[in-house]
Amino acid sequence: METYDILNFAIVVLAAGITYFLIPAIKSKKTNEDLKTVMNKVDIAVKAAEQIFDYQDNEKKYKYVDDILKNTFKDLTVSDRQSLIEKTVNELKSARNQLLE
Repeated sequence: METYDILNFAIVVLAAGITYFLIPAIKSKKTNEDLKTVMNKVDIAVKAAEQIFDYQDNEKKYKYVDDILKNTFKDLTVSDRQSLIEKTVNELKSARNQLLE
């Protein structure tokens, strides 16, 4: 009977370990991959908007990118989309400034 109890305890501990450590690690990896995918799409959309619209048409550019994100990633909030777009635009401006130096 003791062997059965020890085996049962080991199975419970293993199940708990999987639940508390392995599953969150897998979800975290998936989240990182999802974030990379989102950032890649935002980067492409911002660069496309820069080429499609005139230099001064910032509202059209923003709406274009926001519409793409809204349709592609339905779970992103308005704030998330705005932050992602601003981050990408700032990176693009920074790269442009470095080239002009």
